[in-house]
Order: sequence, then C-alpha cells, then structure tokens
Amino acid sequence: MKKQTGIWLDSKAAHFIELVDGEAAGYRKMESGHQRGHVKGGVHGGGRQGGTFAGVSEKTIVNRQHNEERDYFEEVLGKMGDADEVILFGPGEAKNHLSSFIKEHPHGFKSGLRAVLTTDKMTKNQQVAFVKRFFEDN
Repeated sequence: MKKQTGIWLDSKAAHFIELVDGEAAGYRKMESGHQRGHVKGGVHGGGRQGGTFAGVSEKTIVNRQHNEERDYFEEVLGKMGDADEVILFGPGEAKNHLSSFIKEHPHGFKSGLRAVLTTDKMTKNQQVAFVKRFFEDN
C-alpha cells in the first residue's frame, strides 16, 4: 500500500490531501494559529509611522513570528502521518519555508519530499485533483 500526501499551505492553514494507492483517502485542514499583527504588549497602530508597535521592539516581533512559524511547521510534520511521498504546494512562501525547515530538521520528516510547487489558491476539489494528477504523472 503506497501512501502519498499533498500539503497545500500558506501562513494561515495547511490542507492535507491523502492518497492511498492513487485514490483519495482523506482531506484535513489545520489552522496555523499565527497572530500576525497582534503582538501582546503592543498597541496596534500605536507605534511610529512605518515602524513597529508601541512598546515592542522589532526584534521581539520577528522572534515571535519565527517561533510561531517553527511551532506551525512542527505541527504540520506531526499531522502528516506515515506518507511514503509528499509534495508541498501553495501560493506564498510558506511551502518554501517548510521545505527549508525539513532540510534543517530531517529527523522529524521520514517521507520522501517529491516537489515544492507554486500554485494559486485552490478549492478543496482542485487541491485533490492537483495531487492526484501530480502523482499519476510523476
């Protein structure tokens, strides 16, 4: 039995499209939990124009975003299951960041990463069709 997974992701959510022997076997969505734009201790819009939130340094904001992204990627890898092959796809940079995270932390990734592809936003049916087509053609 061959398990293949496509993960469509952006910074807000990851969508897991699972195939078993080439047939759709599951679809799950996981929210990222990112709090972009709302930093504890700061006042939104209260900082200097073009600057950071009042009372919160830019370094603090960047560190929090980095930690949130790391936690998100660890959760994605944890929910990926026991897929034999994986593709990452989506519209933004999140897929590339996850690919880099996998390369830096290979112990948490036991599947074969087949591709990292840029796509537009897609409906659930489009995502499933995309993953099926990719694994049929490759």
